[in-house]
Amino acid sequence: MNFFSRSRAAGLLALAFSLSLLAGCGAEPDGGAAVSAAGSAAVPVIVSGRRYFPQLERSDVPYSQMSCEHYAASRFAPYAAAVAAFASDGGEQEAFDAACRAAEDELRSIDTFCSLQSLKVSENPGNSAAADEEVYISGVSYDARDAYWSAMHQVAVSPHARLLDSGYADWQKEAFQKYDAGSTAGEELYSREEKLEKRYEALLSADRVDYGAVCDLYVELVKVRREIAAQEGYDSYASDAYESSYARKYTPEEAQQFWDAARTCFAPMIAKYAGAADDAAGATEDGELDCSPDALLDALEDTAGQMSPELRAPARYLRQYGLYDLSSGESRLDSGYTVFLSAYNEPFIFNTPTHSYLDYTSLFHEFGHFTNYFYCGSDLLFGTSDNDLSELQSQGMEVMFFPYYDRIFGAERGRAVRASVLMQLLYSVVDGAMYDEFQQRVYAEKDLTAQRVQDIFRQVYESYGYKTYDGYQEEWMDQIHNFEMPFYYISYGVSALSALELYDRQQDSPAAALDTYLTVAAMNTEEYYFTDALEAAGLSSPFSTADCRAVAQAVEESGGLTP
Repeated sequence: MNFFSRSRAAGLLALAFSLSLLAGCGAEPDGGAAVSAAGSAAVPVIVSGRRYFPQLERSDVPYSQMSCEHYAASRFAPYAAAVAAFASDGGEQEAFDAACRAAEDELRSIDTFCSLQSLKVSENPGNSAAADEEVYISGVSYDARDAYWSAMHQVAVSPHARLLDSGYADWQKEAFQKYDAGSTAGEELYSREEKLEKRYEALLSADRVDYGAVCDLYVELVKVRREIAAQEGYDSYASDAYESSYARKYTPEEAQQFWDAARTCFAPMIAKYAGAADDAAGATEDGELDCSPDALLDALEDTAGQMSPELRAPARYLRQYGLYDLSSGESRLDSGYTVFLSAYNEPFIFNTPTHSYLDYTSLFHEFGHFTNYFYCGSDLLFGTSDNDLSELQSQGMEVMFFPYYDRIFGAERGRAVRASVLMQLLYSVVDGAMYDEFQQRVYAEKDLTAQRVQDIFRQVYESYGYKTYDGYQEEWMDQIHNFEMPFYYISYGVSALSALELYDRQQDSPAAALDTYLTVAAMNTEEYYFTDALEAAGLSSPFSTADCRAVAQAVEESGGLTP
């Protein structure tokens, strides 16, 4: 498998697969890892009574000073050629290292142009010129990484392979040796996939969404991705996505254990408490809540500072350098996500406001992603994030703000918002399982049609206790992850279970719950599998029905769902 082969297909709403660390900073995998580092990594240590977070060197460049320029398709070729020349001619170690650093720096620049262009498209998905440029620069990025890996492969299998010894770990050298540009699905397939994704965004941003066209587009997307999986040597796209895009330690078949737990332990709680939580949340919408960007950032910075010095630092940095877009606008992408701007080593939050309490809770969620990237960065060359762990860091961050809701929202509204967010976490558990089951069934269907997609959704939807209504079949089409991040949604489900367990611990000891959360927040998502992280932090398994039942019971007994 090529290490970068799925990063484009992952789409802009991933947690940004960006930063290319300097050569040689990785460790050899031991017993399985999130592609780039040891799966048996140690728990972050305690230093002077506080959680130790790694320190990432950042550029300290404000977002307002970053530019997204058009990048010529041929511009990277000299960088790859300079590296490849050492395969035939050899040379001095210092010169080789410099050529590698220059190529990797250029890859970071291209990757950042991709992210900046994606942010521009998110401001207005209907901007066809911007969308075309995004597809173009993404293709350039794909080709540049292919050229880099091909050049490194030539060196790795040449008589001058010793040049790699001082800068790269053995497992990295092996990856270069095994690299085969022909082993990945062709650029044409990725281009088709991405054009369909951009078409989906344009359809979804229309004043009146043509859901028939959206469903037809989805069928085409499924077919393209099946071709990609087949060319990459997988017998199913689910297996491809689980391993290549998300580096999960568990398989699609093992995920079915979580489906059963979500269906039996959590779906009944939604049926029982959703009405009360919805009523409470609706009562908060009186128009008096200040949802301006300054109010949101004040709440974030002040509360993060009260929690922990380790959380105060990224909150201040985010605001100081303007690493956010919380603007309003009818044409904007109706979503929130965090990207990593690899040329600057800086994260960035995009979030379209709803002018409700959700603007606060969504920002708190994205701040969990921001914090981990602030400290850990991301490895463009070898890294694949374990998104289950990443979503625990974000949904867990939402829970960490719970004790401060009365101060942020006022006592009465605070209780209502807390109940609503708890209900959202329950929905995350159930919907995470539901959409995973839905997609596994859809991608396994041999003769897929739009009508068959809708039939499968109805069957799965009802099996999780949801009642059909006029327009319910549009629900899955409004979830952008189903189109741009296929098989991502279970990450919300399994991580929400762990976040609910943190909530349970918070009832007895907010400090202990925060300490457990900081343990998780300090973990590099490219060095830990989610399941290993849970074990290291002392959290339950989402694949144990008994553990799921215990968490569900504890949440219900807390009384938080009935404000």
